[in-house]
Amino acid sequence: MFQFRRKKTVPLGPYELVSQIEIKRAVSAVYPLLDLADPRHAKRQLDDRVVEAPDQPGTFHLVIKELPDAVFTLTVTTRTSNREYGFACVSTPRFGNVARSHEHYALEELDSNNCRLILTNRVEFDRKMSEGEFQLESLIIIHRWLIILMVVENISKYMLYTIV
Repeated sequence: MFQFRRKKTVPLGPYELVSQIEIKRAVSAVYPLLDLADPRHAKRQLDDRVVEAPDQPGTFHLVIKELPDAVFTLTVTTRTSNREYGFACVSTPRFGNVARSHEHYALEELDSNNCRLILTNRVEFDRKMSEGEFQLESLIIIHRWLIILMVVENISKYMLYTIV
């Protein structure tokens, strides 16, 4: 007799979210922003803390200034200088609904002063979500692009949070 509208849910995944952007910088100027071992890494330039785990080569702990009680453990899976960089990420405590994620950045040289950056983010969620919750989780991924752009283009941190 009565039919109530049920919220549509999205499956747990995995989802592969791919984005790309052209940057008016040489590949050699962008790659250090991705490499966790490089002192010029984008997060370091934003005063966040990136430290290599002493007992685990290729594993880094990221602490974001605005989230001092959280540690993001990043384990490098792919590293080809000026070409690609990838890592698996686990946060403690966990944020949102992401059970696992893997980020892969690929750089393509367009010419000596321009490149294309392609981000492939593979995520799995720990529970089914509504379409609205899924969209919110997706916005977090977009935030990563803004951080890279902010550093490349010298956009202020205030401007980043205004954009988001």
